[in-house]
Amino acid sequence: MLTTGISGLCLLRIDSLSPEIVTLDRNATTATTATNKTPTSLRIDQNETPVSLQPKDQYKTPTSLQIEDQNTTSTSLQIEDQDKTQILDQDKTSANLRIGDQDNTPHQKRQVDQKRFAYFFYVTSNTYACAAIQFIHHLVNDLQMNSSRIDVVVMHTIHANAPLLHKLQDRYHVRTILVDSVKADATEPTWRESLTKLRAFQDWGYDRVVFFDADAVPMANLDHLFDLPPATLYAPTAYWLEQPFFASTLLVIEPSDEIFNDMIRWARERGPAAGFDMDILNTYFANSVRYLPGVYTVLNSDFRRAPTEKSTLFDTTAELKEKTRLVHFSCKPDGSYGKPWNWPSHDLSLLDGARFDPLFRQLFVEYWHGEQELCAS
Repeated sequence: MLTTGISGLCLLRIDSLSPEIVTLDRNATTATTATNKTPTSLRIDQNETPVSLQPKDQYKTPTSLQIEDQNTTSTSLQIEDQDKTQILDQDKTSANLRIGDQDNTPHQKRQVDQKRFAYFFYVTSNTYACAAIQFIHHLVNDLQMNSSRIDVVVMHTIHANAPLLHKLQDRYHVRTILVDSVKADATEPTWRESLTKLRAFQDWGYDRVVFFDADAVPMANLDHLFDLPPATLYAPTAYWLEQPFFASTLLVIEPSDEIFNDMIRWARERGPAAGFDMDILNTYFANSVRYLPGVYTVLNSDFRRAPTEKSTLFDTTAELKEKTRLVHFSCKPDGSYGKPWNWPSHDLSLLDGARFDPLFRQLFVEYWHGEQELCAS
């Protein structure tokens, strides 16, 4: 079984894993990783005051998602039923978000009557800004997110191109927040900047945020995640790794400056041993995270096989596609690790005649089309 502690590595299939969610040991105090890249140091470009925090939430096995709607009536969301994800009363005709203000300092709070919920992204380069534009386009226009109750927020560093940020603001009415990077010393820029996502745990004025890595594609409306029972953190099972371990591509967070400061203090104390974002989160929240089913982060490499072939989570790849809520780009067309922008020729001829699920090709084609139509135009 091939495993990795780095989020989104292109994998071979892992048929030895059970399609059921693994029950965790409540007494576990650490999460084991197989990360083969380690940072040499961790730094944060802003002074934070660390405080002491003890995890208090208990793990619950995610056989279903128990969601409270706005009338406090409990509804069970079964992963096997695609249609039951749409449990909220949504305005299907409106795809516009309320125009948000732009913050120029990391801790500036909004002084207006604001929404309680937000989808959060972070971008540290023009490449990821373009990826965020495409992800948000899917949320707003294709999946009809409930913009009357949910903001969209993009945290960005000074390295993000202003015209792309203006597209986010003008086209999708996104709230943008300039932040300092939280960096680990690593040779590859993706991993060096990945800790900046931890700023999603800061209190930006929302009761709950759903954070996404931008290098992913939403496959279903995800608004129901805001109505999960109270918990500091929900995250999907990283089914391709030895359990217990969760993915950090999608995080459902109850923000707290206290938690953020303590997590940074905790990581500083451990130095290089703390690892990267996925390692830090899994170890820090080992006793408090609540697990979502693996379909909330599925690697695109899982569709690099025939629709009738057995998948990692279900009997067939076709069934996996029906249940998938979010796809994370983890491999290039040739099967090696990488993202769509790491395949500059845009040539998919090597897939001609391949028996892979059509979704594998489709995700690349749609991403490259979005680069031209949404980011370059």
